[in-house]
Amino acid sequence: MELTQLERFLKKYVDFTPQELEAMFRKVELREFKKHEIFIKQGEIARHIAFSVEGYFRAYILHNGEEITRDITPVNSFFTALPSFSRQVSSFEVFQAVTPAKALIISRNNLFELYEKYPRWERFGRLIIEEMFIEVQYRLYLFITQTAEQRYKNFLKKYPDIMQQV
Repeated sequence: MELTQLERFLKKYVDFTPQELEAMFRKVELREFKKHEIFIKQGEIARHIAFSVEGYFRAYILHNGEEITRDITPVNSFFTALPSFSRQVSSFEVFQAVTPAKALIISRNNLFELYEKYPRWERFGRLIIEEMFIEVQYRLYLFITQTAEQRYKNFLKKYPDIMQQV
């Protein structure tokens, strides 16, 4: 079931061969998270990227002793502390399950092996990073042009299921 969700998502971006999909399926692992369980801690290096198949995760930053939520990760999306994952530096944010959750996890090393062996995987990685960048740019635009109340209402409209679950 979880691999089928991932396969459907992947095929929106790249038409993978069965061999390319199988190579990835051998490298991912399904991990279950309890509510409040941490996926990435502040200060640690993000060595994995995850695909959410059930439940929700939040990304937050600890600032002056306060938790400031940056994002709630929707189901069927990739997430990681991207600056940490890409540059292999300490993460400044935390990723925590806010509900019981399941995610397919792949290590950075295994992902890079796919990139080396299969050009379509490298293309997919680039497209996903572009999507993540566009989302950050869009959120920055909203932060500059909208009030907190407007952003909250847009969030509720875009992700009604998150509010029901979280």
